[in-house]
Amino acid sequence: MSVPTAAPTEASEFALLAAICQSQTGIGEHADLESRWFTNPDYQLTLEALREIDEAGEDFSAELVLAFLAHTNQHADKYVVRSLFADQVSGTSLDYHKKILRKNWTASRLMVVRADIERAAKNGTFDRITELTQEAAALEAGTAVQSIGRGFGGVAAAELWPMADEPVQWLVRDIFSADQPTIFGAKQKSLKTTLLTDLAVSLASGFPWLNRFEIPQAFRVLMITGEASQKAAIRKLKKAAEFRNLRPEDIGDSIRIETAHFPTLPSLEDCGAVQEAVNSNRIDVVILDPLYMGLAGLNTANLTEVGPAMRRFMQHCQPAKTIIAHHVKKSASYDDAPNLEDLSQAGIAEFAGNYWLMGRMSEYTGDGKHELAIRYGGRDEQFGLLKLDFNERAWTADFTSLQDHRAFQEQARENDKVADMKQRMLKALKRCPDGLSESKLAEASGTKAVRNVFQTAVEELETANTIVVVPDFKSGRRTCIGYRISDESE
Repeated sequence: MSVPTAAPTEASEFALLAAICQSQTGIGEHADLESRWFTNPDYQLTLEALREIDEAGEDFSAELVLAFLAHTNQHADKYVVRSLFADQVSGTSLDYHKKILRKNWTASRLMVVRADIERAAKNGTFDRITELTQEAAALEAGTAVQSIGRGFGGVAAAELWPMADEPVQWLVRDIFSADQPTIFGAKQKSLKTTLLTDLAVSLASGFPWLNRFEIPQAFRVLMITGEASQKAAIRKLKKAAEFRNLRPEDIGDSIRIETAHFPTLPSLEDCGAVQEAVNSNRIDVVILDPLYMGLAGLNTANLTEVGPAMRRFMQHCQPAKTIIAHHVKKSASYDDAPNLEDLSQAGIAEFAGNYWLMGRMSEYTGDGKHELAIRYGGRDEQFGLLKLDFNERAWTADFTSLQDHRAFQEQARENDKVADMKQRMLKALKRCPDGLSESKLAEASGTKAVRNVFQTAVEELETANTIVVVPDFKSGRRTCIGYRISDESE
């Protein structure tokens, strides 16, 4: 007899109970909902408290739930209860979530009952076997009735309509939205881990990220890193914290660092372990660094393998949000911000609901100073191009517009071309004291008279009174515009 597999329920538990908490319409229509269906004991206590409050005719509130539990000598995590009343709720059908809870509780209970049947058989307690067998049969019948399968009917657009007017929930305001997975990409040794560590400290403390980007609220962070030792990871985190004058007691357990183990995304066992860590530690944000270490066993050139594995991992992290570090291709432009298509391996660009992509603008010389070009954006219409000068030793970040920097660099290149052209023109004119026609001067300078660089060089030399125009210059049999070195310059 096969054992049904229980699907992840945390997201459905939260969505269902939060919708009830925030509805203010009572709990009567959910009379069939049983507290034992919830795997989170805080949710179980909250549901029972809501029933009592509803029966008393009171409006639901987090503080009333907590007060009721305290009065009855029961205790639930205040953070969990308050999040049920405050956090954004999915627009998915509540009946759908209810079916998931019942199906998964039934599957879990059935596994326990079958194990009890085996133990009873070994112990010879046949009366107990009969009782358990009847319960197993009832559970199996219930599982068949409650089976939701893989439905693809969707949700009526009219039900989802109000969500379009809801404000975007941000992890980092105008940079990373909370309901989208984030890809943090760069070439190797381009400060991915350093800036992610700084982000972790900002998320946990509420201080602006890189002293620029607002963090709307503090979050609990789990940072899973596969490329740094525990000592290296905490050393970097300590530096980021000290820059904000934060002490160990200020951080507490709001940041957890995992360096000993790294999850394999295709592994349901590993994903389940991450889910357990998220739930038991009340994690809000999971940072995974780097992605390639979690893709063992996958054909990374096949997006139909990579995409589902990443989606499964993200689902197991819920209700926590995911930020995943990844590498860009070695062929990506060295001195500019990468594009999504520069991300290595298949399916990564498609998965990125938010993205932050970094490229080096100059070779690192070991002085702790990094010049980076950054492209960020996402599905919530955020986009930007930035130049970041980051001093790793002083832990300071200076941002400027990448477009302005590009324009400045382009102008600098043009200025260099003009300066070089002026030197060529002066050399040519010094060889011909009587002057040269415009076309001959351009030819002697290695260009054409119609080129902008030539015209700009002429204008600047004229303005400086270094050369003078000869309007009726004789060139063979014709008269044309010419130029010669000015008397003052000589």
